[in-house]
Amino acid sequence: MEYQELAKLTVFILLIAFTIRFWPRWRKSFLSKYWPTAPGKVVSSALTKSGNDWIVEVTYSYEYRGRQLTSDVLTIFGVSIFSALTKKSALNEVDFFYEGKVIDVYVNPQDPKDAVVIPGFHWTQFVGFIAVELGLFYIIFFY
Repeated sequence: MEYQELAKLTVFILLIAFTIRFWPRWRKSFLSKYWPTAPGKVVSSALTKSGNDWIVEVTYSYEYRGRQLTSDVLTIFGVSIFSALTKKSALNEVDFFYEGKVIDVYVNPQDPKDAVVIPGFHWTQFVGFIAVELGLFYIIFFY
């Protein structure tokens, strides 16, 4: 087998492995739109800096089937639709999830501790996925 063919095979295997690795999260992300909702309230919303990144930390409480629960997960992938790439966009997100705000929480009925505020698969996550998949596809077939 020629070196270039071996490299393409390796990238193809990485493409398959990437898809298999993230498939459960993608599926869960899509399904979260159909989870039952529970009333919730933002407990805290803060902005921190880690290196060059601005991180928005939102904690919320919710009641599901008589149980009081707390979470800090906004989406299945953990990346908010606001994509806090700048301090300004991060501050907008903190303002959006102000302390005391009443929110709908989407709760996984099989595991009520598993909940999100923003259900579904969002364009920021989709763009990242497509970029990686297309990049690997390009390397395999056109490089």
